[in-house]
This record gives sequence, structure tokens and C-alpha cells, in this order.
Amino acid sequence: MGADRAVIIQKKEVPYSHKLAASDLGVTIHSESTFVEYARSISPSFDRDVTYLHNMDVWDSFIDIRRNYPALSDLASYATTQSAIETRGPKNVRMALSSLKRCGPELDPRKPPHMLLFSVVASSFLVGLSLSAAALIQIFQFSMVKDDFEKTLRYFVWEGKDNYDTRSNLKAAMDRARGDAHVGFDLPEWSRFVQLIRSFLDAPEALAELPYLMKEVAFRGAQTSRNEPDERLRKKFQANNRARQFIFAAISYLVHANQLPKEFGELIELQINGLVTPAST
Repeated sequence: MGADRAVIIQKKEVPYSHKLAASDLGVTIHSESTFVEYARSISPSFDRDVTYLHNMDVWDSFIDIRRNYPALSDLASYATTQSAIETRGPKNVRMALSSLKRCGPELDPRKPPHMLLFSVVASSFLVGLSLSAAALIQIFQFSMVKDDFEKTLRYFVWEGKDNYDTRSNLKAAMDRARGDAHVGFDLPEWSRFVQLIRSFLDAPEALAELPYLMKEVAFRGAQTSRNEPDERLRKKFQANNRARQFIFAAISYLVHANQLPKEFGELIELQINGLVTPAST
């Protein structure tokens, strides 16, 4: 995974000799009680109710999703594991779209577990988009004409011209073998994707928080809302004036690209807008 450190939390305390040996490998071992003491020492916010992500019941619910909805297992795997360890933005984006293509027809916004899963997929997709935009901004020129930008983005998404040409030629050969008309080889809703990435490049400093904000919203929707984490989230959204725009645009793309029910996007927009601008105000 390329991690710099790892933390193991066990029920019982372990001998100091084990801790010392683990430390040489960049691993910290704690019992549940010593981890609480450690966390309090490094973060005054540890005991405060400031996040929805510490609810382990919601994390455990993904195990239930894979067991109760086998057709969504690949999508749950992407959202909870694969996207977290994939550091290449283009591949992360492609993984999200391919997982949704396989599993998307099974998603139903009327089912809370499905709504949670889609929302976490959106957070993971935003990781891929943010990493991609951070890399593209290094080579992007604002004077670039639309055709040049599309060509650059197309090769970037497939991680090189040779990769793109190989996949495109293979697709054309398969279309000919089936007797189908060749309609090109691009991500679904390509023009919409181009517009999405281009808008991200206008405000790269706003991107880093997007996956985290979306994940908080996802977990919030799966439990009872609370005042302190709501206030913290509200301030973060208000401090990032592009956050809602970018999150809504990314979700709209996911919905259109995979022909999902529009209610997925509508329900998330209602939740975020209600959080940022409460009805009482």
C-alpha cells in the first residue's frame, strides 16, 4: 500500500518487547485503553463529537451490503478498499465507472444501504477526480483550444497515447466482428466529463477537501444527524465556495454516465443544501 505508518489496536495490552519490534517496522501497537490515552495526548478534539465517520456501525454495514446484496459486492469493494489504495487518479476514475457499469442497474435510491453505497462511491470518485486534476494542472494551459484539451485529457485518462490507441483499435475490431457501427472509444458521456474536469482546473485549491466532505455527508445520511458535527460540516462547506458546485457536478456525471435514477443526485443535493442553509435560517 505504500503506507508510512500502521496502527494496530487490540483488546489486550501487549509486551513492550513486541511494541519495540513493531516500531522498527513503522507499526504502532496499542490496546484499546492506551490508544484512547494516546489519541487524547495528540488531539484535543478526540473526545468531541465532531465527525460522523467514527460510527463503526456504519463501517460494518458495508459487510452487510456485500452479504445482503451480492450483485453490489464489486461496487462495495471499490468504494471501501480499492479506491483507498489506488494513487493514480485516472485509474481510480476508470475503476469507479467500470464498477458502476457492472453494478449500477442493481442500485435503488429508495433503499438506505444503496443510498449509502452510492454516496461513498461518489466520495471515492472524487478522490480520482481530484488526483487527476492535480496532475493535469501541471501540464494544462488556459490558452489551450478545446480540441487540444480533449486530446490531452483522452490520453491522460488512458495513461498514454499507446494505451488509448490499443484499446480503441481493440474496440473497433470487436465492433466489426459483431457487425456493429464503430462509435469511437471514450469514457461514457465524454463531453460531460470534459466539462467536469475543465471546471475543476479553474479552482484546484478547492479539490482536496471534496472526497472528505462527501464521505461525511454519506455517513451522515446513514445515522441520526447531530448539532456539533453538522456545525463543523456547515463551516467547511461555507469556507469552500466551490465545494457544493463541484460535488453536485461530479454526482450528476456519475448519474448520467451510468443511467442511474436521478433521485440519487437529488437526495444528496437536498441533504447538503439543507445542511449548509438550514430551514430555520
